[in-house]
Amino acid sequence: MEWWTRVRVRMAQGAVSKRQLCREEGIGWGTLAKVLAHSEPPGYRRTAPYPEPKLGPYVARIEQILDEDSRVDKKQRHTAQRIFDRLVAEGYTGGYTQVREKVRKLKRQRGEVFVPLRHDPCPQPRLVIGHHPISSLRRPGLTQHLAGTSLRHRLRPQHLAHMRHRGPALRRAQKFPEAASRRIERSSA
Repeated sequence: MEWWTRVRVRMAQGAVSKRQLCREEGIGWGTLAKVLAHSEPPGYRRTAPYPEPKLGPYVARIEQILDEDSRVDKKQRHTAQRIFDRLVAEGYTGGYTQVREKVRKLKRQRGEVFVPLRHDPCPQPRLVIGHHPISSLRRPGLTQHLAGTSLRHRLRPQHLAHMRHRGPALRRAQKFPEAASRRIERSSA
């Protein structure tokens, strides 16, 4: 990659001709053209699809088997070995590896797509202290106050007095009301 960048920079500066650059770097004219055409090495690119002289006529049959399999239970579907056995019975003379790779490629193309569910933000801010959301605690005034416009409100000991029996997490919230306030702001944002 460093060499690629160096050749592009030298050519962009215009200090040397293409012919001189080819001579100094020991590269061919086509290689220099590729370096100048791409900002980074493009890697190997096949110009035509790989020929499949033996498997080619059976690809449609493999697709048909996979289509049928998509309608049955997962345990009843064909494995690559079973598809290979069926193709051999139909006259296929090629190898198992070609069938296995083609089945893998076709399954990957047909794979299920994950669409995430839409999650709208909560209309009311929630404060979770320990495992208990504040709205589940018997203090409606506090929940309404927290849901109001002033979310920078600091929790005071009198707000948390009724929660003493809830355990260490609540005592921590009572000791450090600033941290509890930050949790309110984060959960409402």
